[in-house]
Amino acid sequence: MIRAAVRTITLNIFAVNDDQMQDFILDKKAAPYFSNLVYFIANHASILNDISNSSSYYKQYSRFNYYMAEHCDNFYYINDIINLDIEKMNNTLTAHLMDLLVQPIYADSLVKEELLPSKQVINTGCPCPSLSRITYLSPYSTGHIGGRNVILELSGHDGLL
Repeated sequence: MIRAAVRTITLNIFAVNDDQMQDFILDKKAAPYFSNLVYFIANHASILNDISNSSSYYKQYSRFNYYMAEHCDNFYYINDIINLDIEKMNNTLTAHLMDLLVQPIYADSLVKEELLPSKQVINTGCPCPSLSRITYLSPYSTGHIGGRNVILELSGHDGLL
């Protein structure tokens, strides 16, 4: 309940239609906030990975469902931020998603471990459902923000869908 209130407040602050206010938010507060949000999502991915790799996975089914629901809820919140359609904010958020979550954790998890510079990967059962959440990000946003376009950027394509 507190998280919902905080998210509502942050969305209302982000939505203030004043250039100076938006510049202040992006310069001082948004980048660390987005970094923390992305690390929080990455932590959930790690927990989901640990549960799914556990030999007693079937005993932890409700815990797995809880963290998967939390994981999805975070992407709905990110979608709400993107739907505010503030280009600078969307660029900052997308950069954090790509640099701290999508590329190093989800995408690299789909590649053989010996080919990777970083070993911060999750097993192949978790990144596919997690990457699919990104495709739900608003396809109507400008630039490279839409989820399908994030996947294209990740794969090296420069065209927008």
